Amino acid sequence: MEPLKICYLLESTNLSGGVRVVFDQVRALRARGHEVKVRALFGDHRWYSYPVDVDYVRDLAEDVDNVELDVAVGTFWTTVESAIRLPARLVVHLCQGCEWALPEHSSFKEDIEAVYAHPIPKVTIGTWLSDQICARFGKDSFPVVCVGQIVDTDLYSRPCWLKNCWKLFRHGFKRILVIGIYESSVKGIPIALDAVEQIRREGFRLHLTRVSPLPLSNQERTHTVIDTYHERISPLKMAAVYREADVLLAPSGIAEGFGLPFAEAMASGLPTVATHIPSFLSLGQPRDYAYFVPDGDAKAMAEGLRQLLLNRKLRYRLSKRGVEVVHGHFSRGAVAKKLEVCFRRMLNNNSS
Repeated sequence: MEPLKICYLLESTNLSGGVRVVFDQVRALRARGHEVKVRALFGDHRWYSYPVDVDYVRDLAEDVDNVELDVAVGTFWTTVESAIRLPARLVVHLCQGCEWALPEHSSFKEDIEAVYAHPIPKVTIGTWLSDQICARFGKDSFPVVCVGQIVDTDLYSRPCWLKNCWKLFRHGFKRILVIGIYESSVKGIPIALDAVEQIRREGFRLHLTRVSPLPLSNQERTHTVIDTYHERISPLKMAAVYREADVLLAPSGIAEGFGLPFAEAMASGLPTVATHIPSFLSLGQPRDYAYFVPDGDAKAMAEGLRQLLLNRKLRYRLSKRGVEVVHGHFSRGAVAKKLEVCFRRMLNNNSS
């Protein structure tokens, strides 16, 4: 078959989980022989661990190449209108979360919903998100296809047995990892910080590591002592941070699209206390790959952390199970094949 000509649109290529999802899909599709490019308005993509070509333009819908595309992919809601204006045989909307449900988006919620209501196919990263979109906008309004998510299991893998043994038997501080933007309501970072503070007050010796794309704010400092703070670090450096940690706290709220750090931490063999939300629960069956707690409940998250700190066998079991789940379900090749089949089928339907 002829390779497909595909273009993904981004506003910014700066470091974020959502941008990494796009780059991972581009890389996977190119590995299958397709002609895939990224078009963006601004940013710096050099943080990405692999080569990626980005065309920076003043207008995402500008037809600079004078070449008809097979597929134009609008990513975040702000890029879909531009994708529709491009000369492409097929336009799809790549959906990574319930953007209309975020409190910080409330002032332009109607604009977001209008974009999602466009009668163009939606491609999602999870079945739970497909269900949410169908429930919100009507299951017969447009095709909705789940292609799954890519986790870089080459980069994020379990440490060697020697380092694992050292982590199991070392004494002193336990290293707790919390990842995400403090100011984002969906990430639930204050809940995790309050849980850490509760456990510290009980006498546990914890070293708290925070990772975020944004600087440490004064408001965040009020919750508990943050021992190490990483701002906007590369995926390669992130892999080392996962390997050094003992427990991840994943406190996201129900609007979380996937939670890439959650899956990456499990791929790295890091036992996790995670909120009982649809995206986290959708990673596999049975749901025994994390210690699940209700979202928005710092006391419950503290109890989960306490259980993992006190139970070495539980930490080991969650570490082993997490690796099995992620390495078995989120391969780059599987997602690329689903995308290819999805795009070709939609193109054929358009032609007919």
